[in-house]
Order: sequence, then structure tokens, then C-alpha cells
Amino acid sequence: MSSSVLESPQTTEQPSSARSRGEQPLVRIEGLRLAAAGGRREVVHGIDLEVHRGETVGIVGESGSGKTLACRSLLGILPHGITRTAGSLTFDGLDLTTLRERDWRRVRGSRISAVFQDPASYLNPSIRVGRQLDEVFRVRLGHSRAGARRASIAALERLGLVDPARVYAQYPHELSGGMLQRVLLAIALAAEPELLLADEATTALDVTVQAEVLDLLAELRQAGGLTVVLVSHDLAVVSQVCDYVYVLREGVVVEEGATAGILRTPAHPYTRSLRDSHLRYGIERLSGGAA
Repeated sequence: MSSSVLESPQTTEQPSSARSRGEQPLVRIEGLRLAAAGGRREVVHGIDLEVHRGETVGIVGESGSGKTLACRSLLGILPHGITRTAGSLTFDGLDLTTLRERDWRRVRGSRISAVFQDPASYLNPSIRVGRQLDEVFRVRLGHSRAGARRASIAALERLGLVDPARVYAQYPHELSGGMLQRVLLAIALAAEPELLLADEATTALDVTVQAEVLDLLAELRQAGGLTVVLVSHDLAVVSQVCDYVYVLREGVVVEEGATAGILRTPAHPYTRSLRDSHLRYGIERLSGGAA
């Protein structure tokens, strides 16, 4: 790894928010180190990261930068062969590193939810989407069968799906990618979590649908105070909805700062390369015309 990648992260400017007021963060990751191959090969090298209530925070970086692993650490579902070797993870003051599986069941899906790339792979193709959404309302919230159906249709309508009763009765293969992502969001948000992790949630979508999903995330955050962590390899996507950005490369945070500042005056060469590669997609409008 080059020395420039391993240098201390540079902070641009702070957003006007709970973060700048010094309030306690909802999420705090300190010194997170993850290793593969039985601990012999470190893949995340001491990440520090904070997320405050009501924020939308972006984690951006190329494939293999460690952004998804950091996200999955907050869910307690690291891939097979990946282990945490150091660092702390706290959520609303709760030490996530001490949780047993029965404790995780009270957090994962209820207080912290997630949506991922390729929503079809997270839905059972042989079960109608309504029944899969019903299960969340029945198991997690104790709804009756009829109550779960009503809540599911209302959730699909809230997520902007036209004719939600019809969508409720359809199978995953009958829905478009954008509709599937909205269904997955409805499932993730059914228990009204405090934190939503959106890991490459728009990557497989075409540009128009991608914009619709990003707008939807912004609306949900504004309407209900939802806190969102948006993970992406695409700085242009992150720039549309995030207040604050962490830039990861090769398992290290190389830069962090308020989104506007990161776009206008990126301090790290890697961040500059990400911004410059997306100027033609309109990111210059968001950065105030900076080249």
C-alpha cells in the first residue's frame, strides 16, 4: 500500500448539525480493524467513523476499500472468514461488540435495518412480496394476519408504489428493479428503525430509477427523522443526499468532511480523482462549479 493511502484522514469543513454542536453520535466506530484468512491478512486498518441522529452520511470508495465490511460490522454479519481484531462499535451507547445472537435479534432489523444491491436476491422468488412483508409485521410487531396485510399495503403505498394492493399480490420476478428496491425498503423500514444502512442500494438501477430511490431516501429522512448511512463507490450518488462523507481507500479513511466541502476542495488525491471522474455527470453543479 502506498504511504499516501495510510496517512491520517484530512477533515474538510464541518456541517451545521448535531455533529458541529458536539452532540453524542448515534453510531461511533473507533479503531476498527478487520482481518481475513484467520487473522493473517488485515483488510480494514483502523477506521474511525461517526453518524449523528438525523444525518445522511456517505461512505464512498472503490470495491475492496472496506466500506461494506464496516457497514456489516454494525449489523454483526461479517462474511465468513472475516474477523474483527480490534476496535469498538457503539450504537446509541450500546456496545455492539458484546452482543450475543439473541441480543442481536433485538437490534438487527428493529433498530438497525439495511438494504443491499440486487434486491431480488434478498426476496424469496416463490413467495408473493406481500406475504414477505407481512412476516415482518407479524413476527416483529405482533400484528394479526389481517392487520399485517393492511400495514403492508400501507407501507408499499408510503414507499410510492402505484396500486400497492396489486404489488402486494405479485411475485418478485413480476416487479422491476426499482419496484423491488422499494419493496425491500418497505421491509427494512417496517419496524421503524432508527438507522438504515443502504449498501450500494442504487447500483443495479438505471439512472432514472436511481434518482427516484435517492429522492425517496431523502424524503424518508426528512419526514421521519431516519438516520441513513449510504455506502457507494460513486461520489456523484453520495453527493446528492449526504450531509457528511467519509472517503475510504484500501481499508483506511483518507478524507472526511461536509459534502459541500469535499466536492469543492477535496484534500486527498484519491478524493480529487473520484470527484474529477464524475464532473461530466453534473457533480460540478453541486460543488459550486469548482473544477
